[in-house]
Amino acid sequence: MIVVLAACNRYTLFHVETLPQDDFSNRADVLFVIDNSDSMLDETRALAENFGTFVDLVAGRDSQHGTDGLADLAARSIDEMGDRAAFADFQIAVTTTDASGNRGAGIGSPAIVPRETANLSRAFLENLLCGATCIGSPAALPEDPGTPCGGAPDPLSRDYLDCLCGPGEWTGHCGSGREEPIEAVFLAMCRAAEDPPSACFDDPSVFTAADVGTLSGFLRDDSTLIPVIVTDEGDDSRRSAQADALPRPYETLFEEFGFPMVWAVVGPTLEADSTVACGGIATPWGVYRLDALVTSSGGLKVPIHAPDCGPADFTDALDRLGELVVGLRSKFALPQAAEPDSIRVAVGGESVPPAFEEKRDAFGQIVWSDGWTYDEEDAVVQLHGSAIPEARMDIAIWYLPDGS
Repeated sequence: MIVVLAACNRYTLFHVETLPQDDFSNRADVLFVIDNSDSMLDETRALAENFGTFVDLVAGRDSQHGTDGLADLAARSIDEMGDRAAFADFQIAVTTTDASGNRGAGIGSPAIVPRETANLSRAFLENLLCGATCIGSPAALPEDPGTPCGGAPDPLSRDYLDCLCGPGEWTGHCGSGREEPIEAVFLAMCRAAEDPPSACFDDPSVFTAADVGTLSGFLRDDSTLIPVIVTDEGDDSRRSAQADALPRPYETLFEEFGFPMVWAVVGPTLEADSTVACGGIATPWGVYRLDALVTSSGGLKVPIHAPDCGPADFTDALDRLGELVVGLRSKFALPQAAEPDSIRVAVGGESVPPAFEEKRDAFGQIVWSDGWTYDEEDAVVQLHGSAIPEARMDIAIWYLPDGS
């Protein structure tokens, strides 16, 4: 039996005995979870100044095709079939890590920004800078009289924000010093669900009946939810025990919604000795808790700090995030369970070896070598390290069905 996973890392599965072809889904619901504590101004500014990189990658190709007549439609359709990732159907919402104050609510009006929004970058920047950014002291920003607010802030100034948000409307918006990004994602999902699971209302939740449907339309059928957490700390969400490095209660809660999730984190990193790089007040277990979600979902981790411990280059972070949204994945579900010893994997036509356990990290989790592993319980093949495919690479998995 052969399963071929192709089409720009959005994978159409071919089951050769019967030749069925599952529908291709290019939907992504992207939830930016912004740390709105007072230590995040420089990092949020870097995100705002470079957001165009993300837009250019995930939405820019539409400009290559006109919209007049059958010829333009045919050209677009041909391109779409050959390069589906360039036509990702995504939408964006913004919330904050302040799960007690903001409680997972979508910020801005409209709170959900679809791909086809006329000025996508500006709509995102309004939601990010006018409602999700802690600017406790206006004096922290320079003056720049006459600055336009039609594009990216260059630089982010008081005058730019007055133009974008309205005079003085951008000050404040500072959240709790307790960062709970995982809880915020959970509450946002509760708001988006038509019939939220009962756990949404369970203690210690701050979710109420009045919140039901307040983010309606964000979780779409046949879509992947991509939480993007931007923080200079880790996670201290209330449903996980203090110092617990694995967010087990949340993994169970997320499963109740039934949506595939791929996590992206722009956050602090851990040194080889499991201390937090660049210091700060982040805890190793809080950082690791987010890293665990990235690893288990085949997602993306980008350092929020540069090697000199200043803000990282968000151009690179947003470029990699764009690749994630348009279909870069490292986990592939098989249509049926496989006989583990029969599995063979190729990426881009090159054979990939099975991964082996290199070591256990400080929290007892396996660090895999480059290669692939197979999860027998979920029938999922996961690629690790240099085996993770680049955009537009084909992945082939050969296997015999379990019990054959």
